[in-house]
Amino acid sequence: MLESEAIETIFRRLPLLENQALTKMFLQSAIDQIMILAKAGAMDIPNRYTSIAEAPTQKELDAIAKQAKKLLSQLKYAHQTTILALADQGFWRIDADLECLLKTLSNQASQAKVGQVSTATTGGRPENRKAHYLARVLAHYYYKLTGKKPSRSSSAKHPHGYINLVESMFELLAIDPANSDHYARLAIREFNASISHTENPDGENFPNLVEVSA
Repeated sequence: MLESEAIETIFRRLPLLENQALTKMFLQSAIDQIMILAKAGAMDIPNRYTSIAEAPTQKELDAIAKQAKKLLSQLKYAHQTTILALADQGFWRIDADLECLLKTLSNQASQAKVGQVSTATTGGRPENRKAHYLARVLAHYYYKLTGKKPSRSSSAKHPHGYINLVESMFELLAIDPANSDHYARLAIREFNASISHTENPDGENFPNLVEVSA
């Protein structure tokens, strides 16, 4: 059975950021994401790790924008009895932060450009797809945890780079480590492509993860 401590041990070999609060937050997020992916069956890769074509992606964005706007309107015009009923269930406060979040989500979903993120699907056997998205997840968190873009290089000072991270994690998750270099190189190319669309690149569009605080 995969243990979160084993995942953390591998990540802590990296030259982590000095900011302990950020490191702790990103590290826990990384562990959670990898645990989810590790538990996924061969035919059960979560949607958050899979790409779809442009048309259905746009459909999802439109639906998110519409539902966020609808919920914002419902909360804004909710009557006192409705608010009190929610309070009885522990949801006692409809504040400006929630309204701002929903408004931002609706606006950004409406303005999102599908062409700015990769919508190419990955072929091959499910095991290969799982390996591919694991490498993508690791590229994302390698950048978050070290502040360095994932690459194939390493140094005497920091021998545990991105390639070593992928190899170690493939071995831990019982994914053929012989394929780790191929998927690592693929993930590096995709990461670089994803950040080329932003003025202040941080890999937020890569991979397709659902995150709130990280």
